[in-house]
Amino acid sequence: MTTMKINRPISSSNRSRSRSGLAPLELVLNLPLMMFVVGLMIVFTFGAVWKVKTVVNARESQWRVMRPRNGNTNDAPRGWRATEKLGTKNDGPPVFAFDPIMDQTVARGPMLVETESGNTIPIPVNDRVFDFQSGLRHGYAHFKEPLPMFTKVRPEGVDLLREHPVIDNRWQYWSIGLGSNNQRRIPLLFLTEIENHVPGEASDYVQAAIDVLQSPDNEDLETLDNDDELKQPYPRGFGRAPDFHLPGNGGTRRDLTDWNRMAENDPAIIRDKLAEELLERLVVEIRGTFKGTRRSLTDAGVPGKVTQAFLRMYRQQVAAREAEIEALRQRRIDISTNASPTAAEQEELKGIGPKITKLETEQTPIREKIRELEVFGRRLGVKNP
Repeated sequence: MTTMKINRPISSSNRSRSRSGLAPLELVLNLPLMMFVVGLMIVFTFGAVWKVKTVVNARESQWRVMRPRNGNTNDAPRGWRATEKLGTKNDGPPVFAFDPIMDQTVARGPMLVETESGNTIPIPVNDRVFDFQSGLRHGYAHFKEPLPMFTKVRPEGVDLLREHPVIDNRWQYWSIGLGSNNQRRIPLLFLTEIENHVPGEASDYVQAAIDVLQSPDNEDLETLDNDDELKQPYPRGFGRAPDFHLPGNGGTRRDLTDWNRMAENDPAIIRDKLAEELLERLVVEIRGTFKGTRRSLTDAGVPGKVTQAFLRMYRQQVAAREAEIEALRQRRIDISTNASPTAAEQEELKGIGPKITKLETEQTPIREKIRELEVFGRRLGVKNP
């Protein structure tokens, strides 16, 4: 007779009764691993926080001492330990491996070609002026601390050094050795006498300057002659000579003087740009905006602006002399009607007549100039200049 053995499943209540008391043992076995993970989390957080602080304070250390600031009134950044290093230095590594502008003609110097031999002559430039990394300063922050909870484990601590390079050079005139913005840059820029390489052009320039000085009444200089009359104080003049060379339109003047348009090595490209973008606008500035009847002299281009400036000046002079003549006449009446004038008033009365005559004589050529300018203004198409 065969006997069958039946295995009955162990119930869950029996399993739990068989593992009772193991939880504390598992906690004891896993606790070191858990503490190690918690320690790593603390170390990671510690390193991440101070890495961010080091980067931020490296930037802060440089910008807090840039002109016009000097850092004397700025305390150390909040949260930065006084024992850690924070500052700036001038001897850091260069930002760029090569100077990006050294291949430009303006930086390496132009190449002149001798007319007779055809040889090229390089003109050396002062590379200090065009040093792209001149004024480079490095702000730095250095943080070094042992690791929390792992002081005996290598690496022995956190050693963070961060630098923030800034080019603190705006190429002001005084920083490149010039006395003012009005001083010529060419003698400082080129390390040679350019006229020695181009004697023909230099002699032509000198001769042109001599012609201007010796012949100030040359017809070619009459339009833009920087007339001294305009530079007299009001009411005799404007106190300055208006600049008729640059366009009166602000947009055209800004585009014409924009150096980005001239940043080309090929002069033909510059000419093409000017011809395409500015030629028509410059023609309008010179010629004027209307071809028929113009409303005012400002619509008549450069001739109209010059005419308007001189008309205004001469009319101011006439008005000022007329006011002075009227004041002298009134003064003469006051003295004449005085029953008992003083000796000084009698002497003053004798000089009033010649003064009036002198002022009236001065008015005659000025009025003639006004009539000539009004005729010219009508020729420009302005009905009432």
